[in-house]
Amino acid sequence: MPDWISKTVLVVDNNPANTDSLVMLLNKFGCRTYHVDDTEIGLGYAYTILPDVIFHELNMTPMDGFAAAAMLRKDPQFQNTLLVAMVEFPSDEESERARSIGYDLYLHKPIDLYVLNLILQRERPH
Repeated sequence: MPDWISKTVLVVDNNPANTDSLVMLLNKFGCRTYHVDDTEIGLGYAYTILPDVIFHELNMTPMDGFAAAAMLRKDPQFQNTLLVAMVEFPSDEESERARSIGYDLYLHKPIDLYVLNLILQRERPH
């Protein structure tokens, strides 16, 4: 059985059109998947479930994904958590900023099935 089957995944996104399909695919892969549409609630879930992977839309209000990543990366509990930034309209500047704050990956939504499979097989680089 692949290692990613047992992963706990948190999806933080307020766009149901993209989120529903991502959550459905994660569930089909056998992940324990949690979804919230608010960054602050997402942080609460993260501290409760300690996910292996967090997919986070960057452009949310009132707290965006940049602030969430900065908080999570300051906490040693999330040192090995794979943080994946998601955006609808990617830019080089935003990608650089996301990586400098602590995101491991920066992806354009919707996330492709092949890419999702690769992400779930990946471990956070140390």
